[in-house]
Amino acid sequence: MRGKIVLILICLGTALFAQTSMDALLAEADQAFREERFNDSARLYQEAAVRGNVNSAVYYNQGNAWFMAGEEHLAHLSYLKAEQLSPGDGDIKRNLSFIRALSGEQEERSGRNELLRVLFFWHYDLSLRLRGIMLLVANGVFWGILTLFILRKRKGLSFPMGALLVAGFLALSLLVSTGVSRYDQENHPTGLILKDATARKGDGDNFEEAFNRPLTGGTEFRLEEVRSDWYRITLADGSEGWIKKSEAGLVNYP
Repeated sequence: MRGKIVLILICLGTALFAQTSMDALLAEADQAFREERFNDSARLYQEAAVRGNVNSAVYYNQGNAWFMAGEEHLAHLSYLKAEQLSPGDGDIKRNLSFIRALSGEQEERSGRNELLRVLFFWHYDLSLRLRGIMLLVANGVFWGILTLFILRKRKGLSFPMGALLVAGFLALSLLVSTGVSRYDQENHPTGLILKDATARKGDGDNFEEAFNRPLTGGTEFRLEEVRSDWYRITLADGSEGWIKKSEAGLVNYP
């Protein structure tokens, strides 16, 4: 018994030390920003993410630090990471729109895509984590209603079909939404060209150029395939090409 208590105390002490250390690291990053040591601040926020503090606030602050340091494309990438974690955050959206305008990367949406964003707002405006929590709740409510009906069926209660259908629809919708998002993040993450890059028709410098001009830094893309030191990417207009890994960054964590 005494051994278990000691083990619990050690675990609590370790967790407290880790949290204190993380708070100190974030405070150091904030202080570096106030002192206009923007490169140091951005790198300290990255260290916080590497240590496990992966959240939108860290990447948002990192984006601000990179922007003040004059690293617009790195700021752009940080804002993309922040948006993926908190897609409904207004501050992130504003900064991302601003940085896109600076790089000439305007977000184009067709009427059909805009309609989909309105109809399926939970998929586009809620974080994957929040949708996962909502899925657990909706699933619990669905099975709770069904179990309650089965247990009380002998008392002649009416079947709560309406509530069951709503809970089932929500659970199914959230399941599909989280599944699609997880698949895309793991297999086809968003990326960003960090410097002017020549896209080619294959994974090598000997292939022809895919476009009549280089892709400019700040161009967003969807990753389709990884082969050696090359990425096969799709741009917003649907065109494809291969670029070197070193010329781009992916929206992944940390």
